[in-house]
Amino acid sequence: MTDGRRTPNANGVMLSGNHNDLYQIVRQYAAMIRQLKGNGIGVNNSI
Repeated sequence: MTDGRRTPNANGVMLSGNHNDLYQIVRQYAAMIRQLKGNGIGVNNSI
């Protein structure tokens, strides 16, 4: 996940196996939002 300047701010975790890019996307997205919030970065209107 990047900011408006394309600076990376959060990463999903690596998943083993043969999965496409959208595998468990909701779980991955939620984890990235928690990571951002934990680092004090606002996530309002992030959807």
